[in-house]
Amino acid sequence: MLTSSQGFPAQLSVLISPDATTTLDCDFTGDFACTVDDINELLSQGDLVSGIGVPPGSSEYDLDSTGNPNSLIDNVDLDEWLAQAATENGFGTSYRRGDIELDREVDIMDFENFLNGFTGLSDTWAMGNFDGDSNVDITDFSNYFLPSFSATAGGSYGPRQAIPEPSTVLLLGFGGLLLLCISVRMDPALNLSIGSTMHAVSMVLTALN
Repeated sequence: MLTSSQGFPAQLSVLISPDATTTLDCDFTGDFACTVDDINELLSQGDLVSGIGVPPGSSEYDLDSTGNPNSLIDNVDLDEWLAQAATENGFGTSYRRGDIELDREVDIMDFENFLNGFTGLSDTWAMGNFDGDSNVDITDFSNYFLPSFSATAGGSYGPRQAIPEPSTVLLLGFGGLLLLCISVRMDPALNLSIGSTMHAVSMVLTALN
């Protein structure tokens, strides 16, 4: 009788995948995948900017504990998650901060999602918390979303590359758009819909790139 390398009958080996019983370091939810739900789980542990102290090797969220044990759950672990998740999902380079949907694009959809969480307390990646400090603010925008958008020209990204400084025009343009969108949300008297505002945003972003 033919057998697989694992010792199972050959006809059963197609039904039993080694990966189905292997725990992925970047999978915190137990669904054998590394998705936005998992990075949200990592961010929910606390302030990753300051770091959360843990005994060495005691936490699944301390992803860098093997190569560089620092007894902290922090931004180093966030970077490690982005790299590991990309590898598990078949990509050769890390996901970028700013890519809310983890679809290998930093684009207008990510910007719209970021606006929904801007100036709010949120520990989720899906709302634009890119630095892990439990809120979505201008730091997430200027330090992470904007450089990634500039580097990818508002589109897909491939091999990891040095992130260039955003141009002055791009900075001014995005700053104005951010203020416009916030004003629309706070002042209904402006009589502008979010949909029409986002359409204008999309046109301007296209022009800036």
